[in-house]
Amino acid sequence: MTLNIHSVKKCYGTKNALNNFSAELTNGVYGLLGPNGSGKTTLINILVGLLEADGGEITYNGENVKKIRTQYIDKIGFLPQYPSFYKNFKAEQFLLYMCELKGIDKKFAHQRVDELLQMVNLSQERNKKIGSFSGGMKQRLGIAQAMLNDPEILILDEPTAGLDPVERVRFRNIISRLSENRIVLLATHIVSDIEYIANEVILLKEGKLVAQEKPQKLLKSIEGRVWQVEADETEMAEYVRNHIIGNVTFDNGKCNLRIISASKPSENAVSISPKLEDVFLDCFGEVNI
Repeated sequence: MTLNIHSVKKCYGTKNALNNFSAELTNGVYGLLGPNGSGKTTLINILVGLLEADGGEITYNGENVKKIRTQYIDKIGFLPQYPSFYKNFKAEQFLLYMCELKGIDKKFAHQRVDELLQMVNLSQERNKKIGSFSGGMKQRLGIAQAMLNDPEILILDEPTAGLDPVERVRFRNIISRLSENRIVLLATHIVSDIEYIANEVILLKEGKLVAQEKPQKLLKSIEGRVWQVEADETEMAEYVRNHIIGNVTFDNGKCNLRIISASKPSENAVSISPKLEDVFLDCFGEVNI
């Protein structure tokens, strides 16, 4: 299966939310990575049919999705950034209700709900009200909802925002298991969410495609540009003014800085192995220290 996005445009007034964006997706996990305001949610809303593009074309297995709209939408599972739940519904009740809305045959609905509750580790909570769920439990229930129709395309918009580290790891493991026979598009600005599970990373900046590459190739592209530097606080201020700083730690009155720089920032700088977060900072700019 292949999802092709050809020169898609979307404008809000004079702002280009998407500017001739193109990408090709096949089976596997794609991390859609960019800062807030880069156009990730706009792209997702176009892909799931909530927005109309102002230009360009999207095809699925060679067919324009506008011509096969109903069939295309039936193949999508979607978890929005802020999913809404009926807090007085019980988990199983909610999923069965969603089966009705999605037109899933009643003969298979209970079996499908059982399978998915087990998959997202909510079988024991099936008869608890959603209003009592933690954020992580709600996100796992959202994944189950998105998977009810066994979609060929699974689209997740900032699914781990606000989750604690344990829930984020659990969530990533679920996504990894689901990716074998489908396209998974995971939009986030949290680099660690995709560092270990993405087959390819799509970098989006101000509505434009910066790169679509395997994580290993992105890391190779920044080799020799990441440095470890020890400095005192006065020197640190100078480094912050002139370089992109990835991390700062303090030890016995000294500052250890992780710096992204095309040239060696100082004589005592030591070249170190890059991480995907370094690629993000190199592409999108520094964080506030």
